[in-house]
Amino acid sequence: MKKILLSAILAVISIGVHAEYNRLVFRTLSGEEQSIGVKDLSIKYENGDMIAVSGSESVKIPLTSLKSMEFSDINAVGEVSAVDNSEVTAFSVNGICLGKFETKSDALNGLPTGIYILNSKNGVTFKVSISK
Repeated sequence: MKKILLSAILAVISIGVHAEYNRLVFRTLSGEEQSIGVKDLSIKYENGDMIAVSGSESVKIPLTSLKSMEFSDINAVGEVSAVDNSEVTAFSVNGICLGKFETKSDALNGLPTGIYILNSKNGVTFKVSISK
C-alpha cells in the first residue's frame, strides 16, 4: 500500500507543482513535521528511507514512520517560540481569524488539530502545529 501511495506522490511531483505551492510537508506517525522546497526537488528511496533533496535542504525519514506528504504554500512547518504569557490571536493558514486567546497555552488547548498562525500582542508572529 505504501509503495502505491509513494508512487502516486512521485507521479504528481514529476508532473510539476502548481506555482502556489512552494513546500512539500512530510508528517511522521509520531506527529513530527518537516518541509522542503519544491524547486528542483528530488526524492529517492534508499535502505528503507525516503530522502528528499532541494538545493541545500534535505529531509530523511524512515518509510516505516512516514504518515503523509502534502504540498503547502507555508514556508516552514514547526513551532517558533513566543512568550507564553502574552495574548495571541489565532489565524488559519488561509488567514481567517479564529479568535483571541489570553495565552499561547490557551490557544494550543482551545484549537483543534491543525496548523495555525498565532500573532502575539507584543507583535511576534509564529506558527504552531497542534496534534491531539
